[in-house]
Amino acid sequence: MTQARMIPHPGHACCDLTQDLPGWITRQRQRLNTQLRWARVLSQRGQRLRREAITAQVRGNTTRAAALDIEAMRCCGQAWVIHQSAAGWLAHLDRLAASHQWRPDMTGGA
Repeated sequence: MTQARMIPHPGHACCDLTQDLPGWITRQRQRLNTQLRWARVLSQRGQRLRREAITAQVRGNTTRAAALDIEAMRCCGQAWVIHQSAAGWLAHLDRLAASHQWRPDMTGGA
């Protein structure tokens, strides 16, 4: 899994009332929530690998401990990058939705 992709600008969907801006925002939010779930999975994997590395170190297997520690750092680093990017884009979506509250379809109106 790589870092969260940039959210494309909705283009004319911003101001064209015939376009489905709420649907677009919902789809982007679902995609970013999936990214955040992957970040949690990677973070948990990194934590598990770190615990295994500590166990290996205590048992005297320094080679295995070093390899597990490197993999744990890689997983946690990827999780951090994905989380930071996705969280930033979720904030952007919130600002986009707030700035378009004037649209009838954003307020539940017809």
